[in-house]
Amino acid sequence: MNSNDLSFQFGHRLYPGNYGPLTEALLNASCLFDAIDMLCQFCANASPLLTLFKEIDDDHCHIYFSDSCGLKDLYPFVLEMMMTAISHTGRWLGIKKQPWHFNFHYRKPVYFEQYQVHLGDKVNFDTQVDSMVISKSALFTPWKKGSATAYAVAKHHVKRSLEHQHALFVPEVYQYIRQNLKHAPSLEVVADAFVMSPSTLKRKLKKHHTSFQVLQDDARKQQAIYLLQYRGWTSEQVAESLNISDINNFRRVFKRWTGIAPALFLRRLESGQSMTSNLI
Repeated sequence: MNSNDLSFQFGHRLYPGNYGPLTEALLNASCLFDAIDMLCQFCANASPLLTLFKEIDDDHCHIYFSDSCGLKDLYPFVLEMMMTAISHTGRWLGIKKQPWHFNFHYRKPVYFEQYQVHLGDKVNFDTQVDSMVISKSALFTPWKKGSATAYAVAKHHVKRSLEHQHALFVPEVYQYIRQNLKHAPSLEVVADAFVMSPSTLKRKLKKHHTSFQVLQDDARKQQAIYLLQYRGWTSEQVAESLNISDINNFRRVFKRWTGIAPALFLRRLESGQSMTSNLI
């Protein structure tokens, strides 16, 4: 099928789906937080093609997306599908549309009107990262059809069903890098954590159409942009948090990650150019 709205239409129909206890948990979620927690915690089942990571601060909830299997040209299609699916998690429970904001790292496509139809007008492109953002207060608005007991039982069954299932390799490596950004783990350190040689780790990642450097750069870029854009940190503070001692070196690697210097990135945020700083 060659239709510009196919990914969005597919996304509308993805959840709650027919995924056994995972579907039961989604149907009995008592609020948006419960649904998001299930999708992120068990994304190997709920979203095997894209890995979901949530970041919750004082004001917002952020969901970031990472390629799990080397999608290449199919990545935008799957990303559109997943963002649509997540943004409509409450529709089948009779809840009004949640006030999500959507960020896409790529340029505005020619079929932009499909984003407006299916996602709304809070869509930004050329943002360097792929993410969904919503007010933290919206996470805990009660869903009338939710059942805490049924949700807990279903979640327990999901955990039990995954006990003998292998984790997805690339997301596991990426998650380890994200959790240890302050220590800037090297290839050798990460390989040791996964009980393999550096050459084996490189070979396995290559089979999944990625590399250690790509995963590390993506995780560091994502964190740097989050701290600059939403936490209001200075470049010096971000550099220190990423274990980059030299501010000039941080400016250099940030420009390699994004194509622009940190100062220009912040000026574009302030002017609303290419990305929106006044979310929610």
